[in-house]
Amino acid sequence: MKLRRLLTALGLLAGLCAGLTETSGQTALETAETRYRIAFYNVENLFYPTRDTNILDEDYTPSGSRHWSWTKFETKCHRIFKVIAALDAENPLLCIGLAEVENERALQQLCYGTPLRYGQYRFVHFDSPDRRGIDVALLYRADRLEILRARPLPVGRDSGQTQFLTRDILSVQARVKTTGDTLYLFVVHFPSKFGGALATDARRRQAGGTLRRAMDSIRTACPQAKLLAMGDFNATADEAALRESIGYVGARAADGLVAAGTDSPAPYINLMADFPPGVGSHKYRETWSLIDHIVVSRAMRACCRLPAAIFKREFLLTEDKTYFGEKPFRTFVGPAYQGGYSDHLPVYVDLHLGASAANRPTR
Repeated sequence: MKLRRLLTALGLLAGLCAGLTETSGQTALETAETRYRIAFYNVENLFYPTRDTNILDEDYTPSGSRHWSWTKFETKCHRIFKVIAALDAENPLLCIGLAEVENERALQQLCYGTPLRYGQYRFVHFDSPDRRGIDVALLYRADRLEILRARPLPVGRDSGQTQFLTRDILSVQARVKTTGDTLYLFVVHFPSKFGGALATDARRRQAGGTLRRAMDSIRTACPQAKLLAMGDFNATADEAALRESIGYVGARAADGLVAAGTDSPAPYINLMADFPPGVGSHKYRETWSLIDHIVVSRAMRACCRLPAAIFKREFLLTEDKTYFGEKPFRTFVGPAYQGGYSDHLPVYVDLHLGASAANRPTR
């Protein structure tokens, strides 16, 4: 076991050095300084294996229905590490948004109890009022990204609207150390369709409205701000609850479409909106769907090496014996422990960044 972990750590270190090689005629310094990746991953129930009486986490305890032991939790952390290392090996990873993490202790084990500690990974996290205790978080490379400020944005308890308990939106302002670019990042996990799509549609609209107001307020102060919202939106890009509340268009149509009721170009672009049917990051029964999205401002789109992508690698998949083809390799299938990764696949976008005076706030 120790030898295996040592080899895994060496693999991560090799990946961390990958960005220092010369590619496409560029120097090593140019490649390392300007080419980066941002990713999102719903890790599916990363619970710390002790009971928290304030939330409904009893299933993920040693005496619970999942018999969630320290060994299973540690295996889960190392699975997530493998995904992050693979993402970073292809292009230097600035940060990765996570969904369905229980608490700070789970994130500490992920960052410091796996070979991620060799990559200077840190995290930003706030406890949210979700009944199950599953939150969003941002993991970032402290040698590449400096966190300037961070705060949670309440979704189900703001603006005097219908009150409900759900995950907060994580809002982070950060600076890329090598280029000086300021990035405004949002990590989301919108309310699910549990109880029916129509019955829960208003909740996703409320979450979308919260995100839109936060992004608009930044663009008012800094019109050329580089904004990126990523997460599990629990809906496809063509669903009105998302499209209308956030106000995005697809990348292919972005140049020709204007925002509703105005003569101005639509301010936000969903980089995942142009994927064809049958392609997705999540599979329900026989159907793949894309409910994990990356939405950017126009200034950020100019930095993106399009298209955005789904990280669909062989080790993240397993045979679907019921509905045929492949499906995500999960930790559990029903009550049966499989020791896999997640019911979602990661999504990511590659960036080419450079400092710009237009990126600085006007106030």
